[in-house]
Amino acid sequence: MKNYTRHIMTAVLCLCTVSCRLVSDKGESIPEVIASQAGKTIIEDNRTYTYTAVARPVRVHRFTAPFDCVVESMNAREGGKAVKGQVLARLYSATLSASVRDAAANLARLEAELGKASAATVKTRGRNQEEIPDEMTGTAELRKKVEAAREELAKARKLQSSCTIRAPFDAEVTVVGAAAGASLSTGDELLTIIDPTRTELVAYIEAEALPEMGQVLLFQGRDTGISAVMVRCSPKPNRMNGCYECVFEPETQEGQPIASGTELKFKLAGGIKELVTIPSGALRQDGASHYVWVIKTDSTVSRRPVVLPEEPLDIRDGKRTVVISGLEGDETLVTGGFDGLQDSTKVKIRKED
Repeated sequence: MKNYTRHIMTAVLCLCTVSCRLVSDKGESIPEVIASQAGKTIIEDNRTYTYTAVARPVRVHRFTAPFDCVVESMNAREGGKAVKGQVLARLYSATLSASVRDAAANLARLEAELGKASAATVKTRGRNQEEIPDEMTGTAELRKKVEAAREELAKARKLQSSCTIRAPFDAEVTVVGAAAGASLSTGDELLTIIDPTRTELVAYIEAEALPEMGQVLLFQGRDTGISAVMVRCSPKPNRMNGCYECVFEPETQEGQPIASGTELKFKLAGGIKELVTIPSGALRQDGASHYVWVIKTDSTVSRRPVVLPEEPLDIRDGKRTVVISGLEGDETLVTGGFDGLQDSTKVKIRKED
């Protein structure tokens, strides 16, 4: 009797398991999940947000080695000033110098040959007392070779001129990446300069607090307060922090400009925003990160990272949660039946009531 009861219980458990999973044509079990929709909602956010903006130069010029070379001299120093046209460094390339010498020698040889050929042609014309075309004397071909050699020498000298590094504008040197005598490969860092007379303010802001383009804000530093207008905003949030990079241009920079690296505080009111919301049951957590399972049109699932506001916003008595990046608002999300889910797992969808 006990064995009979045990068999009955085993059969019941198997039926319960089968009821939660379907079987594909290939005999593979398909998990059944509960699903619900992401959406968008208009909310009034009455909170005030405080942010930090950092001043950075508008104009930055980074010099790298244009070819394999040696730093012959370095005249720049970090923190030093330079005027437009000032020589900051000189480079030396044995290969390039050899190319210039070879091109100059080749041009000299061809010009000498052309001179001899031209002199011979003049004598021949004098004896025959008639005009002889250059094509018949060979000077036409030599003239083409001389012209090509001149172009080759000009190219080599132009490339050699890049060995002299000059400041393209009045500048401050912020980075010196190589000292005199250093060997550099193509693309290696040489030095960086900035225009210290113009700076802009950069801040990273969550979607729910983004200011309007052209909006003027007050920025407060330790010893200064300035107004700046928002001129740019990244089209997509930063993947690391879920915030948008916003750039502000100070309304005036007369007198002493804001030094690069200066931090200034500013405040933003939340206001009325259209935000993406998800069923709170769809939100999963992995350490400090959050994610959801998105059900695609082919009934497979994809793990999608999402970013929440710094202070999570729950609406409808906690049944839905605001997401500031990672979703568009029209996705179908898994809200139940998470066990065993992996990217590309095929699922059977049961809509949540």
